[in-house]
Amino acid sequence: MWEWERQAPSERRVVTGAAEDRLAPKRCGWLSALVAVVALVAVVIVFGAVALGRLGATPPTGWRAYHDALGLFNIRIPANWTASAATGSGTFGYNAPGAPVGVDAQEGIEFSDAAQGSGSAQIWIYANQLNSALARQWYCGSLPSSVLNSKFNGYPAAVDGSGAEWLMLSDNAFFQIDTLIPGVLGPDDPGGLHVSYPPPPTPTALPQALVSSDRVILATSLASLKPTAEPMTCE
Repeated sequence: MWEWERQAPSERRVVTGAAEDRLAPKRCGWLSALVAVVALVAVVIVFGAVALGRLGATPPTGWRAYHDALGLFNIRIPANWTASAATGSGTFGYNAPGAPVGVDAQEGIEFSDAAQGSGSAQIWIYANQLNSALARQWYCGSLPSSVLNSKFNGYPAAVDGSGAEWLMLSDNAFFQIDTLIPGVLGPDDPGGLHVSYPPPPTPTALPQALVSSDRVILATSLASLKPTAEPMTCE
């Protein structure tokens, strides 16, 4: 389990708009009950020889580029994968008289191979747009360096114990990145934070060759993920 939890019982976060069902937090209190923050070596364990640290190469020919609707990141995915997106907005602040309240745009995108249905590997990216000084200040306070003590493609990040879920900050966005291979790989806290519960494990074990292929696809795609803004710098 994530060891850190923001100690702010008065904190509030409300999601509205079209993405409410997909993006609403599962628990009361935003950023609660996360999984233990560990070193990025967990990624090496999960992806074996295809660790993020070595995946600087261009994805295979034929992979396509995906640019999100809010302009917060770019990623490359296999040509046969599809993207399912939802957008909305939310407020952040504290339940204290006169305390400032901000509004940000939010989006959630699921990447998968529709032809494989619930047996497909998946990448799920949830993003909050940080469009004001207040938003950057609030997120810096919510995610201190003691939590974001790893790196994801050069950005401040935290990774859970399974190596399947990351939190990351750029100068204009907060990201939660989840990966899934049904019955094999998934976040320590499925459905945590803003993410819908992943599909149930497949009834029979996936062939090892498919699992190995999925690991390569996930690692290669994640290595191509680039936020459109510089890494967040919190003072």
